[in-house]
Amino acid sequence: MRGAPPMLLPLTSLALATYILAFPLLYRQAGVEAASFSSVWLAMAGWSLGPWGGLAAGLANIPLHLALFTWVHDPSINALQEAAGLESILSPLLGFAAGTLRNLLDERTRTLAALRRRERTLRLLSAVNHATSHANTQEELIRIIPQVMVLEGGYRAAWAAHAEPDGRLEPLAWAGEGAEALAPCLAASWEGPRPTCLRLADPGLRAHRETAERYGVRAVLLLPVTVSGRPWGCLAVASAQPAAFSPDEQAALQEVAQAFGASLERVAALEALARHAVTDPLTGLLNRRGLEEKGRALLAALQTRNEPAALIFLDLDRFKEVNDTLGHTAGDQALIEVAHRLKATARRTDLTARVGGDEFALLLPGADATTAQQVARRLQKALEAPVELEGRAFILGASLGVARFPEDAQDLDGLIRAADVAMYAAKHSPAPLVFFNATQDQAFREQVRLEHELRQALAAHQIQVHLQPILDLRTGETVLFEALARWKVSPAVFAPLAEAAGFAETLDRQVLAKALAHLKALRDAGFPGGVTVNLSPQSFANLMLPDWIRAQLMAHNLPPERLVLEVTERLLLSGEAALATLQDLKRTGVRLALDDFGSGYSSLSYVHRFPVDLIKIDKSFVQEAPESPRAHAILEAIARLSEKLGATTLAEGIEREAELEVCRTLGIPLGQGFLLGKPMPLEAALEWLEAPQTVR
Repeated sequence: MRGAPPMLLPLTSLALATYILAFPLLYRQAGVEAASFSSVWLAMAGWSLGPWGGLAAGLANIPLHLALFTWVHDPSINALQEAAGLESILSPLLGFAAGTLRNLLDERTRTLAALRRRERTLRLLSAVNHATSHANTQEELIRIIPQVMVLEGGYRAAWAAHAEPDGRLEPLAWAGEGAEALAPCLAASWEGPRPTCLRLADPGLRAHRETAERYGVRAVLLLPVTVSGRPWGCLAVASAQPAAFSPDEQAALQEVAQAFGASLERVAALEALARHAVTDPLTGLLNRRGLEEKGRALLAALQTRNEPAALIFLDLDRFKEVNDTLGHTAGDQALIEVAHRLKATARRTDLTARVGGDEFALLLPGADATTAQQVARRLQKALEAPVELEGRAFILGASLGVARFPEDAQDLDGLIRAADVAMYAAKHSPAPLVFFNATQDQAFREQVRLEHELRQALAAHQIQVHLQPILDLRTGETVLFEALARWKVSPAVFAPLAEAAGFAETLDRQVLAKALAHLKALRDAGFPGGVTVNLSPQSFANLMLPDWIRAQLMAHNLPPERLVLEVTERLLLSGEAALATLQDLKRTGVRLALDDFGSGYSSLSYVHRFPVDLIKIDKSFVQEAPESPRAHAILEAIARLSEKLGATTLAEGIEREAELEVCRTLGIPLGQGFLLGKPMPLEAALEWLEAPQTVR
């Protein structure tokens, strides 16, 4: 009887009772024609009871007919019995056929209903997929999905609700009539991450029954949503049908909820990628790309309102000292601290970014020159406070460049370039804060041009190496030559440029290779001494430097003691890695010289820990010693210190006879300077060695 219309069963029972009570009278009055009446109730029985119920009723109909034909005692009993026999044979088939027809019709109805439900599910899934493909953020997706459920699914209302860490369900978005008024019932009915179906009689809706009836809501279904395998919350829909949300419909809607969860996960991943693309992972500030994207949009909005802006670029002055002294981990901590101070100084509407290794930017919308200067001064003051790193205090300081919009540039690219130029000017001037002007721009263009030409010169191996003699001040004999790089501009210009541009190591290797080639030629000419070469800290950062130098010495068939590598005090401060590289070089037999001693800031403990072979006294002490008792005292102290440490002392920058006389008086064994010999090409050096060896 499952699936039978509500009134069909009572009608069938009434027909059967009438048939049983009235059939004898009908047979007595109508004879054979009355037997056909059984077809009606057999069809009804089969329709109501199904094929097998109809068959059983038809079989029961056979003895009933025989008994009735016998009971009426009609003279034509043989004909009645014959007819009855035929009806009796057909009766079971008729009941079975009626039940089968009913089953087929029911199955077709169920199939059509399932197809309609599936069609609605597919329509919803398609709408959800369309919505997610156009949603750029989770917030946008959460807002759209309830609208899709109402418009495409035909539900009275829909909600997207998030499960908070304390278990409370918080509706985030809704759509449909009465959705906002009924939102509190979701939290009251939430039973965790499993489907929940509410009817008007259920506690969750009972408290809101009046509101639900007012908006035509008869049932609510809460479907759990998971994101990345973890419960996120639920997607809820309300129906006007009291019997809504059959198991099949719940299964279909669960597919929609799963698609919603998958879409949330995908959009969250896209958001994370988008944030990563525009965010500096170390400091959490915008990166250069983020500054460009957000800055362009910000300047476009300011331009429509005819409002100004300013861009501050800052470069840390002593960040490299932190990296060289404590290592990159401490350097990262310093950058994080600078980022905190930058954000604390910035206004709520400002954009803060890390645009390079130790370079930061601050874009100030609506700021004129006065406001920009005030912010820049506050930032300077914030960076003057010491940074505590591994128990040591560092004052980083910064050089700041400021450019104004629209006075200095009409777009963000021009503004960034102008601020960068001003920052470069600040880094090379006494003032740590500089506003952009056209003169700086010209200097910056010249700097860029020179850097490009230097790259080309290195690529073409056009850097020349000249040799400056180093003499024994007692005998006048040339004992060493210093290899000095020469190009079309002064080394004081292109050497710092190469280091700042990141190709100082390339320059060092070219100079060293040519210096060794020159030394081989000098040795072949009978010169017994060696050559000194100054290497930048960038070269010593390469752990393969000792192996490369060994290979160069072998290629030129030179003993390692003929090569003297000059290092600065700054290198000795760069930590254990640099000292390990120096020790590796020392084991090969290469000699080491400490250049410009006294001009730096290193502790003497480094010289004690790593004894060098040669100490070169900075020329400032040498040149001031004849007139300055203090410089003379310092020169003498360094000479005695070198002697005590077992190192040879070399006085740099001797240009006058008085300076030479002071060095001789103090017993400094070696000297170098224009008075003694200028830098010269290899051919001139070979001729130099052939001349009488006297102190000039």
